[in-house]
Amino acid sequence: LKSGSKDTITANCKDCGAEGGSVTITAPAEDTLTYNGKAKPATLVLTDWRGTNVNDSAITYRYNDHPGVMSPYHGVPTDAGKYTASIKLGEATASVDYTIKKAPLTVTAKDTTITYGDMLTGNGVQYEGLVSGDESKLGTLSYTSSYKLYGDVGDNYTITPKGLRSDNYEITPVSGKLT
Repeated sequence: LKSGSKDTITANCKDCGAEGGSVTITAPAEDTLTYNGKAKPATLVLTDWRGTNVNDSAITYRYNDHPGVMSPYHGVPTDAGKYTASIKLGEATASVDYTIKKAPLTVTAKDTTITYGDMLTGNGVQYEGLVSGDESKLGTLSYTSSYKLYGDVGDNYTITPKGLRSDNYEITPVSGKLT
């Protein structure tokens, strides 16, 4: 067996010189590589393969969490990040790199009413783009505002969500109205 290119393993019959086919590992389709909470597996394409029985369960994954450092990843990648999927057959290895992009997440503060002199409190937020079950993974929600305790009375204040963080989302906060 030999690696013909980075992503393909080709088998040759040592005794007869005949081709034994190839195994190519492919990354998921580009249009599927945005975080959505679902697995993003690499796949194998076997072309006239005559070697040992092989299937997608033989693929191993590594997470490229820091430049030059790769950590084993157990299971099929679901989270945003850079990955390398590999297959090893005999002494030959084929691999493919791919990136699962962060999903866009808009977090909009709900309009809130407080009484003059009250501490700032929020009325919650609305999420657009959040995968079901991920709210608890976003960190601690807090708010910032143009309102100042015992400041000038007015009705043109904003309340903006802050404090949320995620490796899977590009978070865009949107202000609500504070009266």
